[in-house]
Amino acid sequence: MKDGLIERTIGRLSPQWKANRDKARTWSSYYDQAGRDMARLASFRGAVPTRTDDAWGSSTSQTGVRHLKKDQLEQMRNRARQLDRDNVLASGLLDRSVENVVSNGFTLQARTPDEEFNRKVEDKWRKWEQDCDRRGMSSLAEIEQLLFRARHRDGDVGVNLLPDGRIQPIEGDLIETPTGNEARKLKIVDGVQLDRTNRPVAYWVKGGGKDGFKQIAAKNFVFLPNIKRLNQVRGQPIFNPVFSLFDQIDGYLEATVIASRMAACFGLILQEPRHMHTSLPTATGSDGILHPEANLEPGMIKRLGPMDNVHQIKPEQPQQSMPEFVATLTRFTGLNLGLPLELALLDFSRTSYSSSRSSLNQARRTFEGQQQWIIQRFLARLYQWRVTKWTKDPNDPLEEPAPDEHGRVLFRHEWIAPGWPWVDPAKETESIMAQLDRGLTTLAAEGAKRGLWWQDVLVQAAKERELIKELGLPDSRSNKTREAGMDADAEVDDRNDEDDEDGGDE
Repeated sequence: MKDGLIERTIGRLSPQWKANRDKARTWSSYYDQAGRDMARLASFRGAVPTRTDDAWGSSTSQTGVRHLKKDQLEQMRNRARQLDRDNVLASGLLDRSVENVVSNGFTLQARTPDEEFNRKVEDKWRKWEQDCDRRGMSSLAEIEQLLFRARHRDGDVGVNLLPDGRIQPIEGDLIETPTGNEARKLKIVDGVQLDRTNRPVAYWVKGGGKDGFKQIAAKNFVFLPNIKRLNQVRGQPIFNPVFSLFDQIDGYLEATVIASRMAACFGLILQEPRHMHTSLPTATGSDGILHPEANLEPGMIKRLGPMDNVHQIKPEQPQQSMPEFVATLTRFTGLNLGLPLELALLDFSRTSYSSSRSSLNQARRTFEGQQQWIIQRFLARLYQWRVTKWTKDPNDPLEEPAPDEHGRVLFRHEWIAPGWPWVDPAKETESIMAQLDRGLTTLAAEGAKRGLWWQDVLVQAAKERELIKELGLPDSRSNKTREAGMDADAEVDDRNDEDDEDGGDE
């Protein structure tokens, strides 16, 4: 430790005093270091950085509310959007997630005791969802797809509920804190205005008002963030933990392709006397300097002079390990979206039926959770908003059904989420039939897995059987669904006997 002015002065006046002070300071430093070492040993291992760990930052900001800085969120959003535009793997992961969670949209089923009210509401909803977009470019199902994609990619997205009954999607980068003097007096976190309990009361959107911002009350705005902590305000892009993996995959693929192209061209280095380069064409290199250019192509013959020398480049070929390496990294990139490798790459050649079914079952748990999130956070609120407007429409008011013993029934409804196809229809069907026989499942539960409403299925099946009977067509059924003890010939004989009896009566 370097001595200061006081220590140097003491040293000149009394060397012995200076030596005693140095000794005391040395022992004090030993005690302090020993205390730090003991604290390190007594603490949790993950709470103490070591030489092999990366440093980490604080998890809270000065306000104690948000955990994302504005500039960091903007950089993450821009990076995620660039991946969606230019990276085939990232764009494909988003496509698969949207296809499995949203697909063609959700189906409304009004469930009040008044069947006439249910029919009217469902008719109105089907008409409205085709003309709900303020821009008039998308149906509700298409908006659901884009909103879900934007939430994953950008971190959050909003929907403005307009007075005319239509909706206006708002991308996350348009939700921003205004710069006016009035806004500085309010508690606004990155465009989200909070009250004393940190509850959102309004959202500030660029593109309106005298200062270039428009304030939208929380009751007229549906905010859909991808949050990871309870007191977090703005959401974060779902690709944030795997940005580096996409860079690694792109770099590895590029290196592999370049190595293969170099090997196909027999990459050569020509050593020629300096004056020989004057006859070659020049091109600007990556360093911005003109260099002689010698083009090489597969199968090309290069004639050399008597003083020329050639060295061949032998690029390493990583093709043998490339598929497994890319597959491993792809598994990591799909974890955040709940996508197994088979769905991420649309490649089932590496797995068996049992393994595929296990992976898809786990993925569907993730999809079902995301579907319920969409229903609870977006569709349910949208439905209540529209039904309230229809009941208060001065031109054609929708009469509210009478309450039952449980109270008001106006907003009772269900949503049929998109389902998924079976991995092996024969095995799945046999398994479902066995569960139905033993009371382990219901038609409603199995229909919901396929995105169908079980009552609609039964009504349609009854109509089809009635029409088959009316037209005199054979009622063909599987051996699995025939009554016990009855085979195909017995069924034919029974039908012939019934026809004979009908003819005899006539």
